[in-house]
Amino acid sequence: MSIVRDNYSPAFQSKWKWVNSQYQVAQSFTVQHARYKVDAIYMAGQRDGSSNYSFQYRICSEGLDADYCQSNWIPGSDVPLTGNQWIPIGFSGANRKILEPGQTYYIIAVADGGDSTHHILITYRDITPLYTPGKMFHSANYGENWTMENYKDIPFIVYGTPVTSCLPPDDPRVDWIIDGNDNCSLSSADIGTKKIIGINGGVGKGCQIIAANIIKCGGLDLNDNFEFKMNDNAQLQLRD
Repeated sequence: MSIVRDNYSPAFQSKWKWVNSQYQVAQSFTVQHARYKVDAIYMAGQRDGSSNYSFQYRICSEGLDADYCQSNWIPGSDVPLTGNQWIPIGFSGANRKILEPGQTYYIIAVADGGDSTHHILITYRDITPLYTPGKMFHSANYGENWTMENYKDIPFIVYGTPVTSCLPPDDPRVDWIIDGNDNCSLSSADIGTKKIIGINGGVGKGCQIIAANIIKCGGLDLNDNFEFKMNDNAQLQLRD
């Protein structure tokens, strides 16, 4: 279930930074919760002028030039002209990356058009309480160079699904990824498509259905705490 994971959501101030094809803004944050898969991001603001462009959020890791994943694009017309409101955008498919606890990430607001009179205005704060686990940045040259804004932060909310069970990985050839840290459980119904199951950190090709209700696994570290829940007449073959 998608819930609020990391956020900085104080009262908004009427202070903004432009976002258009040239100007970008960013807010870093440090994950304060157990690992989760990102579902949506909210920043706040409004639109100035016409809206013949699209808008999205990006998450970067290891610095502002290391793209990690991108949200869906939304039309500029989805951003209100007034009101300084939350602007939610969802993530889908392979872009629903896992965010790790204690790791610092950067949320970047990006537009593919606009100019000095037609742009998104992203709100920021310069009074307490500020967001101590992160910093605000801006770029005036298409994200090539970034300037840190001292004593300023951009309100944000990150929605995510906690990683407490098996989740589909990014590789389309694989149905499920198994990680002992996820306390993963699978039923025979979960893997009925007969595709390979990836093993996180495994050296083999994982598990595969070789016959009806028979699952064969290779490349497992049998010291890991794996649990397979299957129906009564299923067979599980493990080899290390």
